[in-house]
Amino acid sequence: MPEPKYDEIRQRITERYNNRIGFYSHLVAFLIINGAAWGLWLGTPDYARSGFLSVLLLLSSVGWLVGMVIHTLIYGMTEARERAIERAIEAEREWSTGEKPKRDPRVRLTVDGELEAVVDDENDYLPERKRRQD
Repeated sequence: MPEPKYDEIRQRITERYNNRIGFYSHLVAFLIINGAAWGLWLGTPDYARSGFLSVLLLLSSVGWLVGMVIHTLIYGMTEARERAIERAIEAEREWSTGEKPKRDPRVRLTVDGELEAVVDDENDYLPERKRRQD
């Protein structure tokens, strides 16, 4: 088995977390600034709300909302890509080793959260495995 490239793994994980931080900081800024702007606008008396300021506030909010929707789509697709890569790596690992360690019925979690081997008769396990393959 080839040696893992730790620098590439670290870079990929760092990039994924940076994408999350960027998305959530953009979302928080959008909510706080637009909430404050609309709150101030709604709090002003009717005679002080000019048509130009109302249109400007509306256009800036809609523009930022469009940007936020695009950022959400990019973030969602990036996360979906990373999950697909993880599933493909896991499937390749299962295929190359011929076993699925996470779903192996001969292993269970203890109360402490550790894996424990279940001692069963091997003959009981084989028919169940054949049924799954059919």
